[in-house]
Amino acid sequence: MSVVFEAYDDGFFPYHFKARRGHTYLVGVEVEGASQIRRIASGLVRVDGRDVTKTIVSMSRSMRGSVVMLDGVIYAGFDAVDPHELYSQTGKGVLVVQLYPLNLTSIQVALQEHFEDWRE
Repeated sequence: MSVVFEAYDDGFFPYHFKARRGHTYLVGVEVEGASQIRRIASGLVRVDGRDVTKTIVSMSRSMRGSVVMLDGVIYAGFDAVDPHELYSQTGKGVLVVQLYPLNLTSIQVALQEHFEDWRE
């Protein structure tokens, strides 16, 4: 029996959508084995919003994967997926793949410059 997993990623958005002025797509793909696509789901999330985790949870409910794969935790600008909340809400394992090291200092500076609620 093959492992069924789900993978999620966000779409392109123009710079003027930043600061919660626009939306972008979030797409989920359910794959069985190495390459057999079973389902595709999509949703809209606000750029720099706080709705990516909730949207992935909602999309995951229509999927049958046992593992959720994420390309990092930052989506749609500066919206962070909470892997612990994602697991708690879906009961599915969460695998985060971060290909490049994060520059946490630069991220903190950018958050402080652009968000009043940057500590959250």
